[in-house]
Amino acid sequence: MWPPKFSDCIEACNTARRRCERLVTTALAQPDVNVVAATIAIARDCSRIATLTTQLLERGSKYAYPLCDLCAHACEELAKACDKHADIEAFSRCGEACRKCAQECGKLAKMKKPAKR
Repeated sequence: MWPPKFSDCIEACNTARRRCERLVTTALAQPDVNVVAATIAIARDCSRIATLTTQLLERGSKYAYPLCDLCAHACEELAKACDKHADIEAFSRCGEACRKCAQECGKLAKMKKPAKR
């Protein structure tokens, strides 16, 4: 079992990951995919980063903290990209989830220094 302080972050990362995947599916169904292509690329990366962050948090890995920082940055970038297409529900919901994930990951990233190399 992971430390209780991780629970909110794990939940936020899982929600962001699911919403990123939904965004990609919705974006690919848009009449002009080229308009949302950049957002699709960011969402795919964000989903992968959130997945890895969750896995490392669940293991209690020392690398979870620096990865939380990366996840927060990716989520913030995706949330801003989603704002450009806020009229599409999947985009607005993804942006909302990514902001929450960035907030939770940001808290953990500040708690510990990056793993020693």
